[in-house]
Amino acid sequence: MDIIKSLIEIVISVVVLLLIINFLYPDLMGGVLSSGGLGGGPAVKFLGKPEISYQTTSINDDTRRYEYEIIFSGEVEYSGKMEEFGRSISLIEVVPVIDLKGKSQKANVSGDVDKVSDNIRFKITNDDKKFIGEFSAVISSSLPPLRIVKDQTTGEPKNTYDGWMEKSDNFILTSEEGHNLTIMISEVKKYTYGLPLIKYIPGQSETRCEASISISCGESASLRLRGMNDCGNDKNDCERYLNMCNGAVHIRADEVDCGNKKVDIFIEFTGGMDYDAGDDIGISFWKNSKCVRDHPSYDSLLASCLESDFLGRSVFRKMIETN
Repeated sequence: MDIIKSLIEIVISVVVLLLIINFLYPDLMGGVLSSGGLGGGPAVKFLGKPEISYQTTSINDDTRRYEYEIIFSGEVEYSGKMEEFGRSISLIEVVPVIDLKGKSQKANVSGDVDKVSDNIRFKITNDDKKFIGEFSAVISSSLPPLRIVKDQTTGEPKNTYDGWMEKSDNFILTSEEGHNLTIMISEVKKYTYGLPLIKYIPGQSETRCEASISISCGESASLRLRGMNDCGNDKNDCERYLNMCNGAVHIRADEVDCGNKKVDIFIEFTGGMDYDAGDDIGISFWKNSKCVRDHPSYDSLLASCLESDFLGRSVFRKMIETN
């Protein structure tokens, strides 16, 4: 019993010591005591909608490598108290991080030279809780740009697409009424079907090559399709007619190639509703700390740093057009 009591006292002492160190020297602790979630810290946010420049700087469809340049221009404001762990402070340095298509990067900062530190963070003070400037980043991703399907002769947007799409390809169709629909090939692979307890027993399951497809037009739908040559008795396995978005979507998979991760697809869109098609670009703001300095990406910051390091995130939808 004495041994157990001693162990309990040691554990309590260690926890108390960690809490004291974290309170007095938060930078030394990094994200040790972080829950990894979004905290309730005061937000840094844009005053009004920022101007956003969004374009590709490099496209290689053969290697599936793409580079995107994003520039936010505008005014941000810190809306909270100038405090840290209950103590008054006169200065906060803020690190912006831009995220797009599953990738992220700390942004370059430009603006008032007296308020910019090392080109990657800006200063908020008791006397001035606002900053006007630009936040920019070039992000590399394996996900291709969102492309508008156009008539090759007239250059006008089309409401139909008929051809091959590879995994991660995403297009926009425009109905004759002028409304948008986005389609993305989320996955192309073999799926195993059968009862949960016996589907891995030989002869008791069925493997199908299917394409997973996501559709958005103000409403969203996800479906899997097999190729027409492998459709079987149920035509819904390879062709669908969907009533959605005050319109209709006809989609058919003529062939699904799991080896090359692509699908030969036909899709037609009619009707529709107002829908702001585009890519979602995020920008988050973080209080400069050892943890924030040590972690380069949005996901690693979320997972590792203190909730109090997080100062807010905004997401803006922006269209990029690539010929």
